[in-house]
Amino acid sequence: MTAQVRSSSQTPTSRLTDSLWEKAVDALDDKDKLGVDFERADKLAILEDVLRAVDEKKQACLKGRWKYKKDNKEIIIRDQLEKVMVWVNKFKQVGDNAVQYDPAHAALPWAGVRFFLQVTVNDIQTFGAMVDGIELVSNLITRYAILEKLYLRTSIGTRSVAQNQFEKAILELYTAVLKYLSKSRHYYDLKTYSALKTILSQLEEPIVRSAIQLSDLHDSLEISSPLIHVILQKTALMPCPGTERKELIKWMSAIPCGEHHQTIGKDFMPESGQWLLKNPKFIEWRKSSAKSMLWLHGIPGSGKSKLHNSSNVASAPMAYFYCARNSAEPERANPDEIMRSILKQLSCATLQRPVREPVAGTYKRKKEDADNEGCEPAKLTLQECTELILALLETIPATIIIDALDECDPSRRHELLLALDKIREESASLVKVFVSSRDDQDIVCRLIHSPDVFIHATDNGEDIENFVRFQVNQSIENKTLLSGNVTEELKSRIISSLIEGAQGMFRWVSLQIQNLCDSQRMKHEKDINAELGRLPKTLRESYDIIYQQIENAGLISRQVAENAMKWLLCAQRPLKPPEFIAALSIDFEGQYIPLDSSQLLHMCCNMVVLDEKLETFRFAHLSVREYLESRDIYTKIESHTCIAERCV
Repeated sequence: MTAQVRSSSQTPTSRLTDSLWEKAVDALDDKDKLGVDFERADKLAILEDVLRAVDEKKQACLKGRWKYKKDNKEIIIRDQLEKVMVWVNKFKQVGDNAVQYDPAHAALPWAGVRFFLQVTVNDIQTFGAMVDGIELVSNLITRYAILEKLYLRTSIGTRSVAQNQFEKAILELYTAVLKYLSKSRHYYDLKTYSALKTILSQLEEPIVRSAIQLSDLHDSLEISSPLIHVILQKTALMPCPGTERKELIKWMSAIPCGEHHQTIGKDFMPESGQWLLKNPKFIEWRKSSAKSMLWLHGIPGSGKSKLHNSSNVASAPMAYFYCARNSAEPERANPDEIMRSILKQLSCATLQRPVREPVAGTYKRKKEDADNEGCEPAKLTLQECTELILALLETIPATIIIDALDECDPSRRHELLLALDKIREESASLVKVFVSSRDDQDIVCRLIHSPDVFIHATDNGEDIENFVRFQVNQSIENKTLLSGNVTEELKSRIISSLIEGAQGMFRWVSLQIQNLCDSQRMKHEKDINAELGRLPKTLRESYDIIYQQIENAGLISRQVAENAMKWLLCAQRPLKPPEFIAALSIDFEGQYIPLDSSQLLHMCCNMVVLDEKLETFRFAHLSVREYLESRDIYTKIESHTCIAERCV
């Protein structure tokens, strides 16, 4: 069979969009062309045929409760057919929403979809694999029909380099789709049913590779094109004036995730985390075309947040969130706020890009309702965020990264996990979720039975060794360790002792280095040797040693340090450095204490740090907060009573 010549009555717009599918046909070899159906001229009727076939198969699936296995996951076939129906209906709607759009242009792939929906396959596993492929193809046909209209309506001579690259990538995708349909039909005609499921999986790989490439190019396109701005009004994006956009962004979430990201990555050592990037399970998760969750879990202080920060897992649009258990930032432990932040990042990738629909429209409706009531627009609930994220994912894939899940509100984090599950399971596009946490019981119970991938952070021996060597060398160069007078023999013993005792904990190493550099106690090589012989085994024992330094300090220094800890435990918002210093500059007798940031940090023995990026003091690590909360002097009653007295 050969492709028939298109009617000359087609509009220029129709010919423009048709040409990519025509070129895709031309790119096929003669054997693949035999598997493409060119016969039916009534193109719109093909979509109705597909919908009828989907409905018939759905009824059969419902009666038989058909499921099939893919990548150790059980997939309900009826749910996949529901998605196909959604994509067909959306494709039909494009004709009403896009300028002069003719939905008949993609008849060729839809004819292939129809063929597989109308055939009879008795093996449920094989049929499930066929439906899975059909859903992928239906998704891509519809998505790129819209994106063609967004970015490729201008004539070839006036296009940007990015637009030309985008067209080339779409052509490669369309060719891969037609090859998939043709070769699948070929193997079906040979009646090689037993092997068809495996063959289909292999045939999908070129499609997935092309789709990933297109996702990258999509983000690089010039959104400033005047023509694109016209189309945006009727499709996926809504431009807003500067002030309105700022209000919309702030309404979604005011959490500075970018600053948190920079803070976490500030001290990351180059080449660290390679063990994770080379881990077969991580590689499998990253390359897989299946929607999945990767769980990175380990003991406190093992560097999970640093690994998360450096993993570069996404070629698709990415949203991330760093949870924190901090009374001054309760929003960082609130599932509603977490999902609002994820929604914000997925709905507006950069400052130059408009906010995507339906988010902008939702804000407009809520603002109109609020104006009528004389109040501020109501914040989105977790459920509303979930539905809006699913709407965004109808046309884009995404990677969602959540660090320190264990620091999310324990009474509500199951809601966050349920929302993430819903997004993964119901998304029309490929969604991958990457979370890190400690092994808290409720999280373990939730994730341990999941078919998704698990990685333990105790595989970081090489990173620990590099970290130890770096820290010891830096301490010698900075002359904080025995004023820099360290023999090679002593240096070697320090390094080997710390590597042996670390047990995967970077935080433990940092605390031992701090202890060994205490010039008040460590004045001679023999002092260091003696300390190495009695290194604490746990973080708690390490904090006991450091806290002893606070208790042995002078009365004023100890009181300032204790008050600083209590303020950080109780504060209901982040305090700017001048505010924090002022709160600590009056003693219990009402006398003024001259104090600056460096003095305060010294008094707190580095259990408190100054975050210059966020302009606030904070605990050096969550384990510091947990250690203090275990001491009687820092119970909630004691801490709040002390702070209340200071405020009177």
